Amino acid sequence: MNKKYDVAVIFGGSLGPQKILQDFVKKRVEKGIELYKQGEISNLIMSGASSFFVKKNLKTHEAEAMSEYAVSRGIKKENIFLEEKSRDTIGNIYFSGKIIKKNKWKRIVCVTSCFHFKRAEYLFSKVMGNKYEIKLIVTDDCKPNQDMLKREIKLLKIMKRIFCFVPSGWGFVFGLFLVLEYNIIPLFADYLKKYLSS
Repeated sequence: MNKKYDVAVIFGGSLGPQKILQDFVKKRVEKGIELYKQGEISNLIMSGASSFFVKKNLKTHEAEAMSEYAVSRGIKKENIFLEEKSRDTIGNIYFSGKIIKKNKWKRIVCVTSCFHFKRAEYLFSKVMGNKYEIKLIVTDDCKPNQDMLKREIKLLKIMKRIFCFVPSGWGFVFGLFLVLEYNIIPLFADYLKKYLSS
């Protein structure tokens, strides 16, 4: 990257045992740290509460664990913003978008893994629209196992089927979806668990 971006959104991916970052999440954080130290970004958003696939009442959120790791690697705490509401990729983008809008940032980097890239790219365009300069960056680890690849292919297919008629940038639609999904009718998450296990 030749120009400086306002912020990098680092996607979480659930905590491992003993609240330790999983390797693929740690690689995302490390990429964000690298970009920050190279002067290519000014701030970091650590995004993630807990995945739908783990217990909701974790005492430590993904974003907090990611932030602690970044601080231990020399990142200034005042340049790290925590997004601690999301439980999936849609939430990562929607709630990080609120932080982005509040700070009036326009140039955004999104850091994720190669297996997650296509779904993140599709949903970021749908939620945020074309008012932002967005660059997606993947970590160097591009050898996911076959089960993970199959899971992502299924998830992207579902996302496109559900949101194909939603115009890009209509974030409020996704906000309503998340209100229903997180608080009222968690049927979509239940469906995903059954679909992905089939």
